[in-house]
Order: sequence, then structure tokens, then C-alpha cells
Amino acid sequence: MLNNLVCFLNTAWQWILHNIFSISALAVSLLTLHRNRTTLEVKFSPGIDRTMDLSTEIIDKNGNYIHAYRNVFLVSVEIINSSPNDIAYYDLYAFDPKTYNFLEFVNPKAFLFSHPGVGVIHYINKVTFNILNVPLEQYGVFKANSYTKFNLPIIVTDPDEIKNIDALTVGFKAIKRTLFRNTDKQSYYVTYNVKNLLQDSRFKKGYNNEIKIFITISEILNSEKLEDAFLCDELSKLDIILGELKNSEISDQALSDIVNMYKYLIENKTMLSVEVKSLLRDITKRSTLGFATENNQKRKDLMLEIKKDFSKISDRIITSTKF
Repeated sequence: MLNNLVCFLNTAWQWILHNIFSISALAVSLLTLHRNRTTLEVKFSPGIDRTMDLSTEIIDKNGNYIHAYRNVFLVSVEIINSSPNDIAYYDLYAFDPKTYNFLEFVNPKAFLFSHPGVGVIHYINKVTFNILNVPLEQYGVFKANSYTKFNLPIIVTDPDEIKNIDALTVGFKAIKRTLFRNTDKQSYYVTYNVKNLLQDSRFKKGYNNEIKIFITISEILNSEKLEDAFLCDELSKLDIILGELKNSEISDQALSDIVNMYKYLIENKTMLSVEVKSLLRDITKRSTLGFATENNQKRKDLMLEIKKDFSKISDRIITSTKF
């Protein structure tokens, strides 16, 4: 029995000696394959933020306002790729797990043609905002040995979805190289409870609207040369901002700022172009829309002042429409 064991061990040892290089090569290959395996560390934000309406904005490269959104959820995801390989991801998605309706992400890509260098920001109070790192595509690459953080603003636009959505699932898929298979796919996702968040009235009054109106009007009040081209640019911004607000969302301070702007134009601008008058007419309509039914006397007085000042402006001489 002992002789057989010694004979077996001797034979095994001789086999190892004869195949040492092959065994070493296999060990090195397995170690390399293990080290090169594609793994991601993915961490979704522990909670989902229901942002204030109109606090998530598209801006141009100079920080000028372009567009804002209502009914937005904000999620962030951090990805660490500690492997020496790039890892592709695809199918970035958000959907209602009850209805399987897919939702859209806020994406500045649609604005790139007319506004190169656009970005997305989110106001966290009246004056402070964060610049969001929003992916332009639903696919891409996590570079080797890299850290990536995505901010994912998700828009709910369907009226039924706004009323009934209870949960929201966010995720993506990635290509994964395993030890014994060439490639595989891995899904990373999380589901959040969002029941009743879109109906909460606390989020309906965007808290950055007042400051946006103030900044735009300040550009006019601080300008020494009230050229028509300049006025058209600034008044167009103001018209867009007011157009996205309900009348109740225009603050008393914003109405007061509009009154100050009108008086400044009356004092400093004697001739107006057709375009400028048209924009002022639209701004007047938007800011005084609820005049007939307004119960707050202070707001009613401000609206009346806007109407009177616009009447004075509309009597001004009209200049050529060419800038």
C-alpha cells in the first residue's frame, strides 16, 4: 500500500516537472483573466428627489435661460469601473413598473442645434443651483479605472401618469466579461416609491421663477443703450419665462419688477420697433391674465399699473422693424 502511494507521488512529481511551463502558463492566464474581468460598483441615490416645478432648466453656454420643466424627479447614480478595461453600457431607462410606461429624461441634446454648448441646471433654492451631469445618449462607455456620476432628471408628462404613478424604476445594462464566458450582460436598477409626490402642492410653485424674472429685467434696467435688438433678446427671455408660469405663480415682486421696467422704458425709450411692442404686448397679457378675477388688492393694483404703462408705451412712435 505504501509502495503504491510512493509510486503515485513519484509519478505525479515527474509529470509536474515535465509540464511545469504549461502549468505556469495556465496559472498566469487564469490570473490575468480574473484580473481583467469586467466589474462595476454601482450606487444609486438612496432616495428620489421631487424637484420644484420649473427649477430644472436648460441654459445656453453663457448661462442664459432657454427652457424649464414641470413634474421632474431627480436621481443620481455613481459608477466605479476598477477594471483595466472599458465597459460599455446601454439601455439607460426609467419606467413606471405598474404600467410599464417608459418616461423621458431631461436632455439638452435637442437644443444643441440652435444653442451650442447647452447644459442642464437644477435650482436648490432661489439663488443657488447645481450643474447637472446629464448623459446625452442612452448608451456609452465607462472608461477603465474611472469614476462616473450621472444626474438623471426624469419627466412625467402624461396626465394619467401624473395622477396615478406610485413607483419609478431607473436603471441601465452593461456588457460584462465573465471568467468562463466571453461576454454577458448585467442589469443595474433601483425602484423608488413616488406615491402622491406629483400631487404635492408644495412643489408646484417653482422657487427660482422670481429670481429669473428679476435677473432678466435687471439686464434692461442696467443697460445704457436700449437698442431694439438688445430689447428683443431680453424681452423674448422674459416672455418665455412668463409663458411657462401660471398667473398665480407670478409673484408680487415679479409684477413690481415689470412695473419698474415699463416705467424705465417710458422714461428712456421714445421710439420702439414693431417687434419690441409685440413682445411688450405679450408680456402685458401674461402678467395681467387674472386681473378680472384677482382678489388680492395689491396684485390687482400692480396689474392695473402694468396695463396703464403699456398703454403709454403703445402710443410711442413705431420705428423700422430692421435692426
